[in-house]
Amino acid sequence: PWHVPAAPAATPSAKRHGLAFLGSYGPPPPLAAALTLLDAVMPRVWAAAPAMRLLLAGSDLPAGLAARASPLVEIIGHVPDLAGLWNQVRLTAAPLRFGAGLKGKVLSSLAAGLPCVTTPIGAEGIPHAALPDSIASDPADLAAAILRLHDDEAANRAASEAGLAYARAALSEAAIDAAMRGVCNLT
Repeated sequence: PWHVPAAPAATPSAKRHGLAFLGSYGPPPPLAAALTLLDAVMPRVWAAAPAMRLLLAGSDLPAGLAARASPLVEIIGHVPDLAGLWNQVRLTAAPLRFGAGLKGKVLSSLAAGLPCVTTPIGAEGIPHAALPDSIASDPADLAAAILRLHDDEAANRAASEAGLAYARAALSEAAIDAAMRGVCNLT
């Protein structure tokens, strides 16, 4: 179980723009997901929204990925406090193609009230109700979900509220403690 406190972004969604990808780029799954986002998903997004900004954040950023910086791709690298990142963007993306278990990047995004567009692999262990209109398998559908959740304020708000509700109900310290007591048969 993960304890991820709900801490909604302080900046209103309407004053934020673009999306972020967060990952530790040492392990293969996040690096492959970042490359999928850059090479297969974002070209489709940019065809419809040529000014959409992508922020790549996280540790162990390889030089080859850092070299992909452009006016639309901002390389941030390690972020000690995610609140600053969350206050810049309207949503996150985690187009994971492989990996296992709960994904911290997805949980952190939901707990900040940011919709996270992800794949079925990225959504493992998370109720689909916490990710409305956010799960897609192929680059075209991922791009469509990004555009919808970025540009449709009502869809963004609904996804934000669903993610926050999940974080408050399932990821709080009290919820994790209760789950652990249940597993360990503690009273």
